[in-house]
Amino acid sequence: MEIKSTSSYRPGKATPATAKSTARSPKARVANAPRLDTFESSAAKPLGEHLLSASKDGLSLHDPIPSPGELALYEPDEAEKDGIDWENIENYVSHIHITIDNADDLQRSVHHMASMYVAAKTSLHHQFADREDILSEKMARLEQLMARAKNRLVSSYQNSVGSFYEQMGNHGVASELGKEFSDAIDKRVEEIESLAKERGILEKKDDVSYSFLSVSLEIMSLNNWIFNPDAEASSLKELEAAGFTAKAATKMNANEWGLMGDGELGIHLAVQYMKMAHTLNHWGIGEKMSSLLLNSFETYMSRQAGDARFHSQGTFAPYQYTLKQYQKTGDIEKAFLTSAHKYLDDRFFSEFIKAPNQTGMSHATRYRLSLNQFLHSLEYGSSADILQSITGNGIYSMSAYA
Repeated sequence: MEIKSTSSYRPGKATPATAKSTARSPKARVANAPRLDTFESSAAKPLGEHLLSASKDGLSLHDPIPSPGELALYEPDEAEKDGIDWENIENYVSHIHITIDNADDLQRSVHHMASMYVAAKTSLHHQFADREDILSEKMARLEQLMARAKNRLVSSYQNSVGSFYEQMGNHGVASELGKEFSDAIDKRVEEIESLAKERGILEKKDDVSYSFLSVSLEIMSLNNWIFNPDAEASSLKELEAAGFTAKAATKMNANEWGLMGDGELGIHLAVQYMKMAHTLNHWGIGEKMSSLLLNSFETYMSRQAGDARFHSQGTFAPYQYTLKQYQKTGDIEKAFLTSAHKYLDDRFFSEFIKAPNQTGMSHATRYRLSLNQFLHSLEYGSSADILQSITGNGIYSMSAYA
């Protein structure tokens, strides 16, 4: 059936409206000028020639008109529905950043990024295994986002932690640490994916979403590496230790050191050094990395105390002696007591000092309590507790009341 328009459109001329004559109108009106309150078409056929009549060029509809039930609504391409929270991934990539303050928890950032990546990659491969074009396009987007995240992690680590060690005299180390960090990220992503496959986490299941898979992978990685630091040595663990050492150094309160005599200062700095060395050894950090971290830690303490005072006979001699005792025995408390008896007088052991809370104890007792707390934290506590013990903030303020 053919339906054609049988009506025609012919624009008519507007009829001028009449107006009452006034005494002034003949003089004010120009002959044949158009009225301002009228409308005349500027074209005889404003809509062109196609809607004039049912001609061969007119509007027509061929074939029967479909019934309402046969009209299909537009649906988005199913390929767009991948279940990936792209907005969340992009937001994470835009904000991920390593600083001195969070570099001691480096692995969590890496594991979170890796878990998102492996989860999204797995989900996409499960959904679009038979649509190579769509899979290729979405994987390209994912790879681009992860490359940006990795670049932000590495560059911010170099600019914060790497910069600290550069300033301590280790020229070129920031670039070396950045390269090592980049390689460590790639390796950890592979390890997470491999471990997840072994445990069947990446098997295709209809009821497993991207979000659920991402959380499952992160929990697995936390349990396997972060909550079990002795599982294996890794570059990430050493890079995190570098962040921890830099943070501990910069958090120390050098104002307290001015309240100490030269002998006590030397022993105090030796105690802090021994705590750091004991921590790195407990974490299984390699000799090369430990040497870099401890030398930089010592350099920082020297600068904060004042290089002249640190290297003076009154300070440096007890400092060196204490460390030699530690190298012999590996016992922090024994090294401390031996050095204190050699370089400090009896008042350090016998004179009670009252703190503002009225708690009284000798300097020696206070140090021994701090060492016991440190060793307990190392065995059972968190890195935050260890950090607080090494920085010593507030622990030795009793010296102000001597």
